[in-house]
Formats: sequence, C-alpha cells, structure tokens
Amino acid sequence: LATVLIYGTGSGPQVVFPGSTTITTLGSGFSQPLGVAVDGGGNVFVGDTVNTTVKEIVAAGGYTTVTPLGSGFNTPKGVAVDGAGNVFVADSGNNAVKEILAAGGYTTVTTLGIGFTFNGPTGVAVDGSGNVYVADNGDSSVYEMSPGCSSASCVRTLGSAGGFGSAAGVAVDGNGNVYVAGSGSVKKMTPGCNSGACVTSLGGGFNTPIGLAVDGSGNIYVGDFGTNQVKEMPAGCASSGCVAILGSGFNAPAGVALDGTGNVYIADRGDSLVKKLNLTTPPSLSFATTNMGSQSSDSPKAVTVANIGNAALTFPVPGTGENPSVSARLTLDGSTTCPEVLSSGSAGTLAAGTNCELAVDFIPAATGSITGSVVLTDNTLNANPAVTQSIGLSGAGATAIVPYIQVNGGAWQQVA
Repeated sequence: LATVLIYGTGSGPQVVFPGSTTITTLGSGFSQPLGVAVDGGGNVFVGDTVNTTVKEIVAAGGYTTVTPLGSGFNTPKGVAVDGAGNVFVADSGNNAVKEILAAGGYTTVTTLGIGFTFNGPTGVAVDGSGNVYVADNGDSSVYEMSPGCSSASCVRTLGSAGGFGSAAGVAVDGNGNVYVAGSGSVKKMTPGCNSGACVTSLGGGFNTPIGLAVDGSGNIYVGDFGTNQVKEMPAGCASSGCVAILGSGFNAPAGVALDGTGNVYIADRGDSLVKKLNLTTPPSLSFATTNMGSQSSDSPKAVTVANIGNAALTFPVPGTGENPSVSARLTLDGSTTCPEVLSSGSAGTLAAGTNCELAVDFIPAATGSITGSVVLTDNTLNANPAVTQSIGLSGAGATAIVPYIQVNGGAWQQVA
C-alpha cells in the first residue's frame, strides 16, 4: 500500500587506527572517478566520470566484480546511497540530479527536481529521512530536495545563494548538519540553515577539497584534491592546527566515503583507481636491530588508537596479566596514554571522539629475528564478549661487543 523511510542512529564505540597505511585497490576499469559511496553491505558505488557511467564494485568475492548501473549519464560525478540501496547521482554533464532505483536491479533511472535549473552539480548526499543535498558547482550553491522530489517546487536553497565558491562536495551527519567543500575551504551549516549567518568555516590549509564524509563522532574526512592527501579533522575544528593527514600516496583524491566499521574509501581521480584505506586493520611495528639486553635506538614506537564511535570504549579487566598484553622483551613505554588494565584493577575507558597512544619499547633477549605483539581487548562495535586487535611487532637481536678495559693499571679485563 505504501513505502516509507525509517531510520535511526546506532550507538556504540568504534575503534580505528589512524596511523594505518594499509591501502588496497578495489575493482578496475575506471577513468578519472570523482565520486564514491558505500552501502550497508560494503558494496562500493562509483561516479566513473570520463566513462560516463555509474558503477558498483561488489563486495562479495573480494571487490573484483564491477557492474554498470542504469544508463543515460553524462559526466557523472558525486554519488550517494540511501538505506534502501538507491543510488543518487550528480549528473554534471546533464545538469541534473538522478536516482537509480535499487528495486529491479538498478535499471530504472529517475530525474529529481524536474524543472529546476542545476548548473554542473558535483556533490550529492542523502540523509536518513531521504532528503537529498546537492553541491552545485556552477551556481556555488547548495540545495536540498525532499524525499521523492520530482519538481522545482520541492528544491530549496541552503545557506546563502552563491555563497559556496565552486561547491564541489557535500555531506550530512546524523544530526542534520550539512558540510560543504569548495574554493579551498570546508564549511558547516546547521539544520535548516537558510542564510549566511548559520554558515561557519572549519579547519584550514586545504587546497581544492572535494570529497567529504562524516563519522558517528562528527569527525570530518576530506579528499584534498590539490595536496594529494586525505585529511581528517574533529568536530568543531576551526583552524589548520587540528587538521591531520590521514593518508598520502594518492593522486588527486576526490570523493571520500566511510563504511560501517570506519574504513575510508577514496575515488583517486589522478590514478583512475578506487582505493580503500584500511583503518580498522591494526598496523605493525618494526624495530631496529639491537644488542641483547639493550633498548632499541628507535624505542619507543607508538600506535594511535581512536574511538570514532558515539559511546565510550571499554577495556575490560583481564583474567590474568594486563590489558593490553605485550610479548616478552617488549614493554609498554611510560609515554603510553591508553588505559593499562590489571587483573587486580578496574576496567578502563576511552571517551567517544578521542584517541590514545600505545607506545612500545624493544629490548631483545636473544640474537636473530624476534616477533611479538601487543594485544588490545575492548568492546568495539558493542562486541560482547569483548574482541581483540593485535599489533604485530618485529625486530632483531645482535651480540654485543664486550670490550677489554684496564682499571688503575691493573690487569686487562673483559667486562660488559
């Protein structure tokens, strides 16, 4: 009889490792992709700009199958996906915003806001209520359309008309705040903003930011096209001092999206690739070769643990030993800021939207290759019982040179 959208906000902690440099390439056959989005099943949708196609990289089978969706596009750029799997497209060359319906296998394409004159739309986003947000590059404006909008009457201007120079990317968070990238800046509008008075600037130091995404804690992820970097800033960041480089090795990164576990997906336009920054995969640490019994010259080495969820992360009390646990001859350095929970103590916590450091020292007790790990136990994604993340450690022990010395004219002695 009818179809209505339902939505809600998930509550829980979520662990990622911002220092991770593990990047994988998904699918193939793209030409200067500009937009990327991820659905609840991990499938990735791509605005394959030069190929004038919207494509899906299917998660099943390891992201090797790439399938075209719909037809009739001209220079599609930004893409977004709603909870029902429908895909929204900023069809820049046609000056239109379109929806590819999931029902029927992504064959039906409808045009939204018919009769309204878009001018090179570049970015698109959709919220839990089905409202569609458009970054209109040619008009330097941001527009909102109500669910199922099929005429110009349901398109309204957000913020100040023409106030977003070269608007390129748009995102919306769970509270209805809208974020816009354009002309070297990232801006935020509060829900229902209809003037320049409710528009604020965030961060700083960007050079042609295009892609935007927001996580459950309000952290903002930016594809900074001009610096070849993906950047992150916390909610409310108002200067370049709180903007961090999340990953490099990209070539004109454009679209940015997050999956349900906190991994970041990038439309890497200059390389014509779609990449995944595996932030949920713990990094590994490798130490310098060190004499037995001595501390390595590169100790301590640190791993950042971040809680990007919207609830406190808990480190439970271990049955024995310590949480996190560390292999023999590897110790937590005094600069560690993460909770160190003893079996005789109480649980530790890490507040939502914050991070801590696990710092490790390497002191080999033998020669040759040595491996170990730091194992962290926590309740990420509300896991019950708690789950573990293992940070691999490696190094090598060497035989120390034991000198001969003469003390006060006495006999020569070999001493350590």
